[in-house]
Amino acid sequence: MKKILIFFIFVIGAYFLFYSSFKGRFDKQADNQSFYESFNTIERENWFVGEWGTHNSAYSAVFIEDGVAKLPVTVADKGPYLVTKAFPVKGFEVLKIKRRAKISPGEKYFAGGMAIFETNNERLRPDAQAAMPFGNALLLVEYANGTYQNAMRPGESTFRLLTPGWQDNGNYLLIEPEFDTWITEEITMNLVTGDVIYSLNGREYTITTSPMTGEYIKIWMHSFGHFTGHEVAIDSVEVIFVPKAELEE
Repeated sequence: MKKILIFFIFVIGAYFLFYSSFKGRFDKQADNQSFYESFNTIERENWFVGEWGTHNSAYSAVFIEDGVAKLPVTVADKGPYLVTKAFPVKGFEVLKIKRRAKISPGEKYFAGGMAIFETNNERLRPDAQAAMPFGNALLLVEYANGTYQNAMRPGESTFRLLTPGWQDNGNYLLIEPEFDTWITEEITMNLVTGDVIYSLNGREYTITTSPMTGEYIKIWMHSFGHFTGHEVAIDSVEVIFVPKAELEE
């Protein structure tokens, strides 16, 4: 009986120790706004899955396999996209995004991408009738393979960082691409100054975009390409907003 009592005391003590430790880590991040997705499923309160061009709901076009979200283009010119819920930015100064993904172009022109949009629209589903359904783009990371004359994009087989007005001011970067292999991307964006650090497998690149003026941020990911055979696979996405006060500590 005494051994049983000691065992239960040990279990209860271990539980409270674990809980307190977990709660401490959680409280430490209490001033941040954070989001982590490991893609065991598509949570519809966090993600809208749409069809390129039409913005029709297309949840069935994204496949979850072993904790990886796969966005294949199986219908010509109509691949799926993912867009996050709207994250409020009031009180935050820095946005951090970390993503593990694999970009696999098909044989034809491919221009998949990940974009950061600012918007005043809190709705999850984009407005298909609006001129800019997701809001104003602050940064587009585009994974280009091949050329398309009408696109008027710089570079042929490259990763591009494009900012608003890049066509006129030349404010863009071309990066050596890494297709068909797992990559880790990190974006650190100062929402006040527009300063951006983009990291690809640990290699850092800097660029400046427009300062944030909207109320919310949305993050958009897609696998657009001509014809079929393209795919973007996403293993995980982490989003963190850091307040100014924490930066000054």
